[in-house]
Amino acid sequence: MDMRKLTLACVFATASLGVLADQPSYTYVEGGYLRVDPDDISLDPTGYYLDGSLAIADNWFVRGGYSDVDDSTGGVKVEMESVDLGIGYKQGLGANSSFHLVASYLEGEVKARGYGGRIKDDADGFALTAGLRSYVVDNLELNADVSYVDVDDDGLDFGVGAVWYFVPNVGLSLTATIDDDSNRSFGAGVRLSF
Repeated sequence: MDMRKLTLACVFATASLGVLADQPSYTYVEGGYLRVDPDDISLDPTGYYLDGSLAIADNWFVRGGYSDVDDSTGGVKVEMESVDLGIGYKQGLGANSSFHLVASYLEGEVKARGYGGRIKDDADGFALTAGLRSYVVDNLELNADVSYVDVDDDGLDFGVGAVWYFVPNVGLSLTATIDDDSNRSFGAGVRLSF
């Protein structure tokens, strides 16, 4: 098969996906298990996350999230909490995809205790995120985003995810993120879309 035929076949296959599903919903709640894998310490904190979004106009939405993870090693317990609140703008890209921009306020707290002592550190800042969400088939959404994050210092975060809707408004979610310091996180949860 020559390259022109292969290219045309890929274009038609991709274009036909648009008739299978609507654009992703920006009104949802999600919660689940979270594992954080910091690059510079020998801990793998685990816990939970809550995330949500609410469409407030045709192209505008607000979003928020909370996570709480902890781990212990060698008599030291480390706890990490984070909160983010943001406002976003979305634009449809065809029948089943959308592009979004989000500006968020971030706040985090790390606590460590052990050997008779306690340490606590708070930080806040902001993030600017650009992302894509798309139904590749009628019940599978894939998403990807990149964020500029400024909390104590600045850097980039990269995220990918998938939501498989096993019934029309309830899906299983998988996410993975990595930042430019090689800190990683992995989530698995349930999403309820409206």
